[in-house]
Amino acid sequence: MKLTRKYKATFTKYPAEFTVVYYNGSFKRIIHDKGQIADKLWQSLTKAIPKDESAIKAFNKKFDGKVKIERLIEDTDKDSEYKKYSTAWFGFYEKNVGIKPRFNGSDGRHLKEIIKYLQDLENDTERAYNIWLIILSHWDQLDDFFKQNKDLPFINSQLNKIIQNVQRISHKAGNDPLDNLS
Repeated sequence: MKLTRKYKATFTKYPAEFTVVYYNGSFKRIIHDKGQIADKLWQSLTKAIPKDESAIKAFNKKFDGKVKIERLIEDTDKDSEYKKYSTAWFGFYEKNVGIKPRFNGSDGRHLKEIIKYLQDLENDTERAYNIWLIILSHWDQLDDFFKQNKDLPFINSQLNKIIQNVQRISHKAGNDPLDNLS
């Protein structure tokens, strides 16, 4: 899996702030977020930003008090959570329908609402993701009404009923995968 991480870079002597992006551990780009870029800062910028993500800790020590590079966790964690859910749904959809799904802004919004609901339900991101996987893996056993529609807007609008349906199916089999998650 390809991984993109973002860091905030600040400089003690200069008010400028930058976002530094690494892709699979290698420098990808730097984005000027705010503040004026002085000539001296411009000239030393490539010396203060490591080429490899693994060198950030050493750079922070080397330039202690002059440059600070810290990870922007919120953005990357949200992106990776969203990517996990969407990857699971894309795989589910292609396997069950036989074609790659059309995915637009509305689908993305519905997927974000599903993620938020499941995370609010569980208060744990990994357990919420496991519920999502359980729902998708039990889809072929749901009532016909649900089986016929695998689109995200439908899933989002029927999520409570779908979870209840998965629990009902599992109780009949004597094994409710959702029981272990609560």
